[in-house]
Amino acid sequence: MTKPYILPFILVLFCSYTLSAQSALRDGKDYAIFFYCTSFDNGWTALPETEEEVKAIGALLQSDYGFQPHYIKNPSKADIKNEIAKWNARVRPNDQVLYFFSTHGYYDATADEGFLVPHNGKLRDTYGDTWLSYAELGRRVTKCRSKHVLLALDACYSGAFGDRFKGEPGGTPWEADADCADQVERALAYPTRLYFTSGSKEQRTPARSLFARRWLTALRQGQEKGVVRMRDLRYHMGSIETPKPEDGSFTGHGDGGFVFVHRSACQGRGAVSSNTDGGEVQLWAQAQQLNTVEAYAFYLQMYPNGRYRAQAQAKINQFELEKRPRKIRGKVTDDRGNPLIRAYLYVPGGDLEVQTDHRGAFELELPYKTKTIEISKKYYLTEVVRLSNQESYNVVLKPDPDQRIVVSGTVVDKKGQPLIGANVLVKGSHTGTVTDLDGSFSLTLPLAAEILIFSYTGYKRREIPIAGQTEFRVVLK
Repeated sequence: MTKPYILPFILVLFCSYTLSAQSALRDGKDYAIFFYCTSFDNGWTALPETEEEVKAIGALLQSDYGFQPHYIKNPSKADIKNEIAKWNARVRPNDQVLYFFSTHGYYDATADEGFLVPHNGKLRDTYGDTWLSYAELGRRVTKCRSKHVLLALDACYSGAFGDRFKGEPGGTPWEADADCADQVERALAYPTRLYFTSGSKEQRTPARSLFARRWLTALRQGQEKGVVRMRDLRYHMGSIETPKPEDGSFTGHGDGGFVFVHRSACQGRGAVSSNTDGGEVQLWAQAQQLNTVEAYAFYLQMYPNGRYRAQAQAKINQFELEKRPRKIRGKVTDDRGNPLIRAYLYVPGGDLEVQTDHRGAFELELPYKTKTIEISKKYYLTEVVRLSNQESYNVVLKPDPDQRIVVSGTVVDKKGQPLIGANVLVKGSHTGTVTDLDGSFSLTLPLAAEILIFSYTGYKRREIPIAGQTEFRVVLK
C-alpha cells in the first residue's frame, strides 16, 4: 500500500519532469490561455468541435512542452476582456503567453474591420457592440507584462488582424539550425508580439478546423527537432490550401520569437532524457494523471514498444467504447409469469423513461457507463437491475405486501336475479364479505390475493381467479 506522504513526492516529480526542458533553459513559465465557444445565445451556429480541438492542443502543450493550459468556455465579451486583463497582470516579463481563440468571426468590408463573436454576440449587430473587434483585441493583448506573446485566431475572416508578413519570410538569425539552447536564448532576447490566423479576411473557416490539426501536427513533431519555432508552425500552416492561414506581427513586436521547447530537447543543458527508463515511467505517470486519449496516444507514440503499451492501448479502447451507446431489451412479468403492461423503466438520476408494451417487453438505448436501471409499477415493489455485459434481461416484479386493491361486483342467479347475502371470500384467508340487497359487494384485499370464492346456500360454489380484475359479475347455479 502506498503511504500518504509518497503522493506529494510523485506530484513534484511529475511537475519537474514536464517543465524540465523549459526551466533548464530559461527563467520563465509558459502559459496557454484558450478561449472557445461551443454554443451561442443569439442564433449563431453551434461549434461543438472547438472543445475537443483546443483541449487536444492544450493537453499536448502540457504533456510535451510544460505549458500550463487554462480554458475559458463560452465567454461573453466582458469575460474575454476580464480574462485577458487578469493574465496580462499575472504573468512575468520572462514568461511566454499563448492566447488561442476558437469561435465565429465577422468581417465588415465597408469599414475594413474584423470581429470575434463571443458567446453572447448578436447575430445581427449593426455597430458590432456585442462583438470584440480585432483592433481592440490587439490593444488589450499587447499590454501583457510578458515580453513574449503569441496570438492564435481560429475564426472566420481572422486575417483582418495585425500586420501580415508579405510572402514567405525566411528564418531570422536565431532560427538557424544552431545549438538548441542558443536558439531559445536568441529567440527570447527581444519582445514578441506575433500572431497566426486560420484564414484571410475574405475567407470563412470550416467548423472542423484544419488550423487546429496543423497545430497538433507541428507540436507532435517537436521531439524530432527539440524546439518548435515560428517557421515550423508557418511550414505546417502552409500546407493548408484553403482557407490559407496567415501570420504576422502586431503592436509591440521587437523582432523576438516564440518557442515551444520539447521536454527531451537540449540534452546536456540540464534537460531530462527521454531515452531512460525513468523518462518512460514519468511520461506514463503523466498520461495517467491527465487520463485522456491524447495523453495515452502520445505515450504510445513516444514508446511504441514501451512497458505500459498494453495498458495505454486498453485505456484508449475503453475511451472509444464509452462513446458508443449500449442497447438492452427484455420483459417484465409478475411472480406468476403474467406480463406487466406499462411498467416504467428509468435511469436513476437521468431523464430517460420508457414503458413496457402490451407483451411486457422493452428496448432501451443507454449511455455506455450506465450501471443500473429501475423498473416500477403501481402495486409492485420497485426492482433495481444491475447491468452487466448481457443484452437481454427478464425482470420479475413482486407484489408490494403493503398495497391493497378494491374489487367489487354483483352475484346473481341464472335468471339474473340478485342473490342477497351471498358469501365472497379470499381463498386461503379470513378476508371476505356478503352481498347486499342488490346482490352487490365491495372488498378491499391484499394485492397478492389470487382467487375469490363465491358461495350461497343451495348453489354450487365458484372459485374465480382475480388476475388483475377489479370488477366481477358472478352467476351461481
